[in-house]
Amino acid sequence: VHSPRMKHDLITRGVAPDLVAVVPHGSRILSEGDVAASRAQLQIPDGAKEILFFGFLWLGKGIEFLLDVFRGVLRQVPEAFLLVGGHTRHRRWSFYVNYLRARAALLGVSGRCRFWGGFIPQDLVPTVYATADVVAMPYRQDYSSVSGVMHETAGMGKLMICSRIAKFDEVETSIDPGLTAEPNDREAWIETMVRLLRDEEWARQMKEKIRRFAEQTSWENVGKLHGDLYRELIEGR
Repeated sequence: VHSPRMKHDLITRGVAPDLVAVVPHGSRILSEGDVAASRAQLQIPDGAKEILFFGFLWLGKGIEFLLDVFRGVLRQVPEAFLLVGGHTRHRRWSFYVNYLRARAALLGVSGRCRFWGGFIPQDLVPTVYATADVVAMPYRQDYSSVSGVMHETAGMGKLMICSRIAKFDEVETSIDPGLTAEPNDREAWIETMVRLLRDEEWARQMKEKIRRFAEQTSWENVGKLHGDLYRELIEGR
């Protein structure tokens, strides 16, 4: 499994501790890319402080909450811009995206918000991440797991803010707890986002921590951990 909490959950369900090994999810290390060119390609407004949501859209991702938070951020950072990248897992659920667009309009943020409107092809993923100043993960999932999006964000060296839930234990313990907030604490989310967008020194410090975490969990290092584990199993240790 990918985290100590996941191991703990299996043990509480009766699995023997010596049958469970913890190996972290890997991070693909990439450069931040050409931010200006990426923004021009995706037509992000000039001078925008971009907040990116990336991934499948569904109720457990907290996107309605993110729109509320974004309205508060805009009041303090008028140049803020929200890009919601991705779509529902199945086209028949696309009415949910229409609802989110309507909610953005009712909140008065639609002029500074864009919904991608479809699946983002893999070769375009680095470009989408390159445009972001901060990646937001306001998830509402009450089960233990880890986040591939968080590891992609770390691998790109991008700032992040995540819900303080089991899925983001790694952020609290291995990067910095200041990059997490309670899932329903709107004011804490606004305060942290604004600080990430405005406080250049703090943002620099957080980026350094994120990069270190990405290097520690690079696929090269994670691959070695898997290899070591397989050798132990083969040798019967």
